[in-house]
Amino acid sequence: GRPRPRGRHPARPRPNTRIDPKDPPHEGSDMDRQPPMDWTGTWTGTSRLYFEGKELDSASTARVDRLAQGQFVSLAYTWQADGHPQDGQIIYPVTPGEASSAAVWLDSWHMSRQIMQCKATLDPAGRVSLLGSYSFPGYPTWGWRIEIGPGPDDTLIVRMFNIPPDEGEQIAVQAVYTRAPAPA
Repeated sequence: GRPRPRGRHPARPRPNTRIDPKDPPHEGSDMDRQPPMDWTGTWTGTSRLYFEGKELDSASTARVDRLAQGQFVSLAYTWQADGHPQDGQIIYPVTPGEASSAAVWLDSWHMSRQIMQCKATLDPAGRVSLLGSYSFPGYPTWGWRIEIGPGPDDTLIVRMFNIPPDEGEQIAVQAVYTRAPAPA
């Protein structure tokens, strides 16, 4: 199919990552910060896509798990575009900002058949930030940033930003999740 533009750009980007508070700092790590809440589990909420001047909302779910003996976090999510189901996944290290802070992002609508490689960092507020870039033939390289962090009332917020050349970040996606009730 045809490429779907992000913001004002006619291309598809590639993005960023996050952490889990149950982790003790890794041996030899200077990382003694832990996120303010444990994000592992199932979440439900709404995803808002900012596209071609419109704000398009859809129901969304997210599942946060630990991978590779707890060394990585996986955030898998679902949403809809034009009434069609979409999904994506973000994988990042439990201790972003260390030497091996490579992360990846993939999304059925935004990335099509591509995987964006990102650099993951953690800010003092416990938000994980992934920074990647993408290009499209005939256009300059654009940046893409994903931010995952705590919100008010124990919510989990995932934001994605398009970063046009020589301009500031532009919001592309915002998803707000609450914990799904435990199965009976």
